[in-house]
Amino acid sequence: MATERLSISMSAEIRDGIREHAADAGLDVSTFLTVAAQAQLDQQDRVRRTFPPDAEARTEAEEQAGTGTWAGDEIEPTGEERAEVEAILGRPSRDAAGVGGCVLRVRAPARAPVSTPPATPAAPAAP
Repeated sequence: MATERLSISMSAEIRDGIREHAADAGLDVSTFLTVAAQAQLDQQDRVRRTFPPDAEARTEAEEQAGTGTWAGDEIEPTGEERAEVEAILGRPSRDAAGVGGCVLRVRAPARAPVSTPPATPAAPAAP
């Protein structure tokens, strides 16, 4: 494999650190930087295979979501429901004010009657 020369600029502090780490590893600076760069490239390739780039992921998510309406988009609250929201908020709802937006629907859940367990008879007293 043919090699090519690559020139890079950096601060003296970084240069000295690279030289020190290369010497500690028993490598010349060129080999040390080549190994470090290849390790970084390999890691990025693994990440890209695991997590597709943003644009690809976004496109896929949009295709999966479709362009339909969200649940509830076509539902218009009744006057009674608007009044209920206004009573809870203590002010007119955004829809009632003509601003548009979401309407909070609050309904009390159906509650089962509370029953008390039968009383347990007391144990007879010991003689």
